[in-house]
Amino acid sequence: EVGSCRKGLSSFMSDEAVASIMSSAALPRIMSGEALAVSKELAIGQLPDCQLPSRLEHIVEDARVACYGIEWAMGTDGKISCHAHYNPQWRLDEAKAKGLNGLYTTASAKYSFQPDEGLVGKVYSTQKPVFVPDVQRLSEEVSAEGSSTFQRVELAKEFGIRAAVFIPLPSGVIEVGSCRKGLSSFMSDEAVASIMSSAALPRIMSGEALAVSKELAIGQLPDCQLPSRLEHIVEDARVACYGIEWAMGTDGKISCHAHYNPQWRLDEAKAKGLNGLYTTASAKYSFQPDEGLVGKVYSTQKPVFVPDVQRLSEEVSAEGSSTFQRVELAKEFGIRAAVFIPLPSGVIEVGSCRK
Repeated sequence: EVGSCRKGLSSFMSDEAVASIMSSAALPRIMSGEALAVSKELAIGQLPDCQLPSRLEHIVEDARVACYGIEWAMGTDGKISCHAHYNPQWRLDEAKAKGLNGLYTTASAKYSFQPDEGLVGKVYSTQKPVFVPDVQRLSEEVSAEGSSTFQRVELAKEFGIRAAVFIPLPSGVIEVGSCRKGLSSFMSDEAVASIMSSAALPRIMSGEALAVSKELAIGQLPDCQLPSRLEHIVEDARVACYGIEWAMGTDGKISCHAHYNPQWRLDEAKAKGLNGLYTTASAKYSFQPDEGLVGKVYSTQKPVFVPDVQRLSEEVSAEGSSTFQRVELAKEFGIRAAVFIPLPSGVIEVGSCRK
């Protein structure tokens, strides 16, 4: 069990990482994309108990967004109990500073589950991974089968746990969780604040360091250099498939100033036979202040994260402005999550094909 405080499975743990854990094979990329040497010995019983916490340590520490990990194992009594758990040092320090009464992991260790009981039991029985964007919003109500959806809702609230992923093993479940949700799953709060202030960007989405200086503000760099800034942001994001920089023009409209697509996105678009790119199609648009998401973010100077832009409305409001004018474009090019970050003279938009 590995958990995070962020929402959104794709930005939390890659599909290949989940598949690798389920098959107890090597773990090439986990959450942040760092390489891990997790061998087939991960399966419970193939390593002495004393070594298992170090495996969780690798998973949680390399995840960066995770604040705990729990390995649940099927016992001889037919119950799935805590076999090992791990908390990074920053989490231990945080718990101490906040005066928390114990830890989520130690409190969880008192639980055990029958197959099909709760999330742990259901994931074990179905052998299918489950990602929960916010465990605090799950129900503790008992179903007709006598099993609750998630028995640790109150514990999650007490210790501030939000997103969590449950990954089945042949003889147990790995749970990894975090204390973040919403925008922080796509881009860290400090990254957003850094872009807004046009300062250095210490951690962007995947947690990689970026040297984005105060020159990021539009007009402080020649136009030819701006795409390289977007390139750094998009490439280091890993989950991002495009970036657009919108700028206020002398005509009072916010238009596309620069855009970037990583090479894999260009190759994918060509392979799928897509007619152009989302960025080039978007470049034909321009917005008045308060018009659409770009215009509203520019006017309010507040960042906005959208988990799925395809679910936004194109209907025109009483003020004559649609929520998002590019819904059909997003559907055509498979765009899902997107973040809009204000600059003094424009907006940075970074999006992904994952929800």
